[in-house]
Amino acid sequence: MPLNQPFLHMNIRRRVLLGMLLSVLAVGLIGTFSYHSLAQIERKMGFIEIIDDLGNTILEIRRYEKNYMLYGHQEDYDESRSYAAKARDILVRLEGNAAEFGLSQEHASLKSTLTAYETQAGRLFPEQRLGASQAERDRLRDTGKQLVDLSQQMVIHERARILTIVQTLKHQ
Repeated sequence: MPLNQPFLHMNIRRRVLLGMLLSVLAVGLIGTFSYHSLAQIERKMGFIEIIDDLGNTILEIRRYEKNYMLYGHQEDYDESRSYAAKARDILVRLEGNAAEFGLSQEHASLKSTLTAYETQAGRLFPEQRLGASQAERDRLRDTGKQLVDLSQQMVIHERARILTIVQTLKHQ
């Protein structure tokens, strides 16, 4: 006796019920997967917001660095250090999320670059009035640019991953 014979002998009512049950299960599975993907997008968007805040904070550090280099006002130096502390706080907030999203290496690189920037600025800024060398200034600018580039790379990486999730949802 073949295995599919009981199905063939089902009455129409049972066949319709089985078809509806399978359809509901399929829709439920797709809905669960879609919900999971949307929740993942929501987490990633929150992460990107924090990275954007970090990028803006780094740009403020750079702005006050430039102002201090041009005008030598102590307030600009103090603001730059204040924004550097904010950037460090943001990096601490990002630590767990960076690991979750596979950005631990980028996070560590950003953290070490910020430390290098703060060290260079600490040596350079107090000596501004004494005439810091152009090489020291260029090194500080390069490190600051590296900070900006690293934060932008993290944003680009996460946005690309969000687009991948959206494409997957569209195919569903």
